[in-house]
Amino acid sequence: MNVDIDTDYPIKAQSRVQASYRPSFRPSERKDPWIYLGTPKSDLFNLSEPVSEIMVVYLAGFITPLFGWRTLVVREEFPDALFENVKTGEQIRVEFEGFSSHFLDHDHSPSGCDAIICWQDNMTGADKARYLFAKNPDLKIIELRKIFHHYDFVVEFEAESQAGA
Repeated sequence: MNVDIDTDYPIKAQSRVQASYRPSFRPSERKDPWIYLGTPKSDLFNLSEPVSEIMVVYLAGFITPLFGWRTLVVREEFPDALFENVKTGEQIRVEFEGFSSHFLDHDHSPSGCDAIICWQDNMTGADKARYLFAKNPDLKIIELRKIFHHYDFVVEFEAESQAGA
C-alpha cells in the first residue's frame, strides 16, 4: 500500500473537529445499562474491536482537549498522565484503564489520581464506594464508551483552494 502524504506538511487544509450530541435522550433522563451494551458508532475510530488500554490512551488524546484539558505529560508510571484545565490552571492526574476494575487489579491508590479514564466502567456502585470513593471522594470515572454513544465526532476540512488563500 502506498501512503500518499507529504510527511513535512501532512495537513493540507484548515480543519476542525465538531462534537455533536446525539439527541437519543436528554442528559437528565435515566439511562438503563442495556443502552451501552452495543458498540458505539464512530466515523473516525473502529470501535468494533475490543478496546485495549493503549486505545484508551489514544482516544483520550483525541477527546481531552474537548474537555478543556491540555496534555502536560503521558508516561508509563502511576498516574499515567497529567493534564491541565486550561481555564483554571489546575493539574489533573489521570490513570488510563481498559476497564475501571483494572485500577484495583493494578493496586493503584485512589488518592494518587483525580480521574480514571476507561473504556468501560465495570465496577459496581458498592465497590466504587468501598474501594475508590472512601479514599478519594472527588475521584471521577470517565467512561469513553458512553461518550462515544452520546456524541458524534466529525472532522471537517475546508477546500484545499481556500486553505492557501
